[in-house]
Order: sequence, then C-alpha cells, then structure tokens
Amino acid sequence: MKKMTLNEHIELAEFIRFTYNRLQTLHVDLANRYGKTNKITKKLETVLSKLDSAKSELDNDYHAIATDQDFQKYGHVYYSERV
Repeated sequence: MKKMTLNEHIELAEFIRFTYNRLQTLHVDLANRYGKTNKITKKLETVLSKLDSAKSELDNDYHAIATDQDFQKYGHVYYSERV
C-alpha cells in the first residue's frame, strides 16, 4: 500500500475540511426544514459520521509521517487550518 505524502495530506485535508463544513451546514438547514428525526436528515448524519471516521484514519496516517517540525507548521490538518 502506497502512503500519501505530507503535501498530499495537506491538500486533501483542505478539501475534506471544506466539504465537511458544507455538509454540516446542509445538515443544520435540513434539520430545521424537515426535523432532526426525518429520514433525509438521518441519512446526512450517517454521511457526516462516515466522513468523520475517514478523517480520523487519515489523521492517523498524517501523524505517522509528519515530523515535529511539520506538525508545528501545519497542526491538525484534518481538523483545523493553521493560520
């Protein structure tokens, strides 16, 4: 299995953070429109849960290759953007 490079993780993390935040916004909007227990809202909750699980696994891979200096510079790339 080929591992991702640090730069690939950083690029993918940006996409995942953006996508996750958009899906969370959509989830709130749909929950307000259809209710929290609606089938549509629940399906989107499942998507968010699966994406969160994937983020966690990717974060583990990132930490396995990131040096202390990389982490100092980029932080938790899958969870927050370093300013």
